[in-house]
Amino acid sequence: MAPVRLTSTVQNIPYEVTLHTMPGTPRTGAETTMFFTVTKEGKPADPAIEGRLLHAVVASPSLGTIHHTFPVEEERAGVYRLKETFTEPGAHRVWIEIENPTNTPQHGEHSDLTAWADVQVGGGRTAPSSPSPVPYRVEMEPKTARVGVPTAFRLKAVDAAGVARPISEISEPALYAIVGPAEERTYFQHGHTENEPAPSGTRETATTTRKNTFSTPGQHMLWVVMFIEHEDFQIIPVEHQFPIEVTQ
Repeated sequence: MAPVRLTSTVQNIPYEVTLHTMPGTPRTGAETTMFFTVTKEGKPADPAIEGRLLHAVVASPSLGTIHHTFPVEEERAGVYRLKETFTEPGAHRVWIEIENPTNTPQHGEHSDLTAWADVQVGGGRTAPSSPSPVPYRVEMEPKTARVGVPTAFRLKAVDAAGVARPISEISEPALYAIVGPAEERTYFQHGHTENEPAPSGTRETATTTRKNTFSTPGQHMLWVVMFIEHEDFQIIPVEHQFPIEVTQ
């Protein structure tokens, strides 16, 4: 694809991001490299010098596949590289977020920049690589919301025996909201959760909460990732997608 300027949805610092791909026409089943060039008011910029790191999220047209990468690899000053093997043809939405290390929170409306572009992928549908099985799952309630009403989504990680893991064993649980295909996926939200107070008589909690407000009705997709401390201090990412029906 020819270089394309990403469309900004949040811009607290005047960064711009331009995307091009190799090969120029991505196809399913073959590795594609996406290059992101960051400028600031049209001049070369290097956010990494100031500790500003890039997040990338790639969502397939059906939202059946969502990949999050952090930090995106910096190939050289101001140029970042992300490799992706697409399994579904059509327009994949690619989001870039430059986090603001001086803010708390660092994401969403507080980020330096949040911007997107669509990458058109040719070919036919291919089978995705099978992820390694993980001995955990993510549970979340509720599964519905109303437009304009903040909804507190309560999340926990549960092991194979059905026992919820304590929050102390989970690193930076995050929730991403991506509007569903029927709504043209016009926005992306990124935020971390807050831990609930421990129940009376217990030392810690297993539940973490994230509030989210939807502006349009329809089916939205919430994507959750938790990094869980496993055996031998191994950190395992556990991801789950939850369709959320949002009504007026």
